[in-house]
Amino acid sequence: MKGAVGASLPYAQVLCELDLLKDERPKSDDPNVLIGTPCCPGIVEGIVRVVRDMKDAEGINGEILVTERTDPGWVPLYPSCSGLLIERGSLLSHSAVVARELGLPTIVGISGGLMRKLKTGDRVRIDGAKGEMRKL
Repeated sequence: MKGAVGASLPYAQVLCELDLLKDERPKSDDPNVLIGTPCCPGIVEGIVRVVRDMKDAEGINGEILVTERTDPGWVPLYPSCSGLLIERGSLLSHSAVVARELGLPTIVGISGGLMRKLKTGDRVRIDGAKGEMRKL
């Protein structure tokens, strides 16, 4: 965590890893499928770009953006993406609202290790209406 809030928390990583809804989310028995909260409908098949910080997104062009979380500063990247997969968030998170405004297929709140299971260059198929991501 960055900024005043991150500086004031001695154990910021604990807060980042805390997910009060993780036991409520549906899970898949298929190790290549991750389920999250559907935010904007659309089916996209393509290459992912895993972005841990903004420098990782340099030159993104039509890839599916995969990240742990976003904030309003990420919005300029969205028109360059074909879809969004975000580990944290909800239907009312900023990323979800903006994605719906742009019609960008998006899944947020993806449990099951999204950032561990995918690496830049992997091919996936996302169904933004079902909230399902399949690694191909």
